[in-house]
Amino acid sequence: MVCSRQAQASWIAGRATSRPPGGARLVSDQAPIHDLGVTPVFDEDMVVREVHTFIRSHPYAPCHGGGDTLQALVGLRIGAGWNTEVRKRLPSGDTCTHLKELLGPLASAAFHTMVTERPSGLTERDEKGKPRKIDSCHAYGASRELVKTLWPEYHTLKKI
Repeated sequence: MVCSRQAQASWIAGRATSRPPGGARLVSDQAPIHDLGVTPVFDEDMVVREVHTFIRSHPYAPCHGGGDTLQALVGLRIGAGWNTEVRKRLPSGDTCTHLKELLGPLASAAFHTMVTERPSGLTERDEKGKPRKIDSCHAYGASRELVKTLWPEYHTLKKI
């Protein structure tokens, strides 16, 4: 995965390849069964503005169109609820499973890469005033050192 930024747009590119193990093959020894990728382009608010896909190698002829439905992601914001919304917008029977599976890790990588561009992530608070980052991942767990350093009033002792 690669995350890049230029002018007002950022993108994250993911690629998957699979090669057959030894034994009987439908493809040559060196040719991948799958070689595909997806690149969501998003703005400073983490909203997807474009989606580019490629499927260079695939086991079945109909696979070639498996990335067409990913255009349904345009307008979706990368953040909380991303995976749920992706499942709603991309029906399994209409979408390449492998491209769809790349979207979760891609969104996570994009979100974490852009944290330096979006420092508001550390200042955003919920309706009770608690920083939204707390318990958003392992590092920001309420019992972790990072929370103790950044928000000592919200630090809790680890439950045993």
